[in-house]
Amino acid sequence: MIDLPTDRRALAALPLQELVLVLGLTGDVLPVRAMEEALRRGPGAATVAAHLLQDPPEHPDWDPLWILVLLGRFADPRHAPILVDYLERAPEDDHYVFAAAVEALAASGDEILPEVERLLESPDEDARLAGYGVLAQLSTPASGARLVEAAGKDPGMADVLAPALERSGDPAGVGALAEMLPRAPEGFRSDIEHALRVLHFGIEYPDMMPRDWRLRYRCDRVWPVFDPGWLGVARLGRRDPELMARRAPTPLRTVEEVLAVGAEAAGEPGASEGEAPDDLLAPICIVCGAEGDTRQGITTCRLHHEGIRMQQRGLLETLVGELVEIHQAEAGEAEEAGEAWVGGEVEDLSDLFVLLPAAESQWRDLADEADLVDDAASPAELDDLQQDLYEAGLLVDTLRGLIAEGVESLEGARARLTPGTPATVEGESMVEGGAMVITRAHFRLRDPEAVRMALSRAHAIEADPRRVDQYTWFDAPERRVLGVVELQGTGLTLECLSEERLARGRALLERVAGPNLSHRATTVQASLDPVIRDGWGSPRNDDGPRWN
Repeated sequence: MIDLPTDRRALAALPLQELVLVLGLTGDVLPVRAMEEALRRGPGAATVAAHLLQDPPEHPDWDPLWILVLLGRFADPRHAPILVDYLERAPEDDHYVFAAAVEALAASGDEILPEVERLLESPDEDARLAGYGVLAQLSTPASGARLVEAAGKDPGMADVLAPALERSGDPAGVGALAEMLPRAPEGFRSDIEHALRVLHFGIEYPDMMPRDWRLRYRCDRVWPVFDPGWLGVARLGRRDPELMARRAPTPLRTVEEVLAVGAEAAGEPGASEGEAPDDLLAPICIVCGAEGDTRQGITTCRLHHEGIRMQQRGLLETLVGELVEIHQAEAGEAEEAGEAWVGGEVEDLSDLFVLLPAAESQWRDLADEADLVDDAASPAELDDLQQDLYEAGLLVDTLRGLIAEGVESLEGARARLTPGTPATVEGESMVEGGAMVITRAHFRLRDPEAVRMALSRAHAIEADPRRVDQYTWFDAPERRVLGVVELQGTGLTLECLSEERLARGRALLERVAGPNLSHRATTVQASLDPVIRDGWGSPRNDDGPRWN
């Protein structure tokens, strides 16, 4: 791989032809700054990209991936013939390039349908697969009708047509799927059955694919370049005989039998309509499993948001420090060799994504290592491995979450991850970077209804509208969450993140509820980290809880 300019000033000084060529000579890491500069130059950049796609340079580092992504950003229907030409000869082993080309073609809308016909009528399965993918992404009445027509002619591609019809959302696809069911290969029947249920019951699943290209074409925890989507996965599966052989044959069932199963899954046996249960899609806190909100890429409840945010900030600073060291080392090596250094400074979150593939690779290696850890490994070794896994995953999700929220600068990220109020409240020891412990006070209730009434009248305590018998204790002036109160039958639990805070909360509850509640015990978890790493319901603590 040759050295390429990466900082904004150097890229801005390049002639247009050379700038677009940089995209074609960049590796697997999304060249955000070069892409932004090319987009800033306007449609002329797309024209250059289209010419390079037609007549690529003879260079060992040439890769059209980011050229295709650039064409998709401009979405010019005039480039449809060039993209169709490319898809007809797309590399068999590069599913990322294939996915990017399909998405670039679909970005132009129904206007490109006449060109897509070349793919749909092709004798080559790979070309038809690309055409079906384009129709599914268009999701218009015209593209949906064409998918229905294709389903009647190509049952051997049911593994692609079924999810394509499912994503089109066209109810007319139910009839096409029903006709295809007995004609498709046995291993594809499960795809057809799933699509039948989705279209018949009108189930809508959230689109998990990021809209922002800065995130869409980033690596994630599974794919080293970017998620090629369902179409790329289908193409990969069709080209792997072992994967195709693993498709278990599904017994042929009538449409009525298939939909009866779907009605029961929707919660209404025998019903003709249904929907996906809301609680299956509700985000839950990574610490306690309670319903939460996703901010900065991580889902937390109100109680645990502050602690996780502090950890995110620490990991961000660690990553910045690592990249600064790498840049300094590269600059030093270039100076010793008497060469110009083409790297840039750590300016924004896009710079940090230079290290993200390494973090992702580390995450996958650690996950593999976790599967192979010898049973004789010490608890300390297992604990270190869990910590590394947790931090690598949290780092990846944090960067993606910040960019999804429109945060690009390092200062903006630091501000977003810094608690909005001072970390020390009335002498508490829970300061940023310090120890954070889960503490719980357990009470016995003499009159639960009286306690509910008392909590509803308390000034700094509010009922959680999403959970029955759960309340949030706020620091009234700043609306900072100090603790969570939960009633369970004749018991009540107060949970906080420091012993000092728990003592204040206990005094507040005893003052509010008076003789209707009595303290039974206090439990202290040595550290918040093991609960976060090991997941909800499996707190690990070498010392065990301390009962007072």
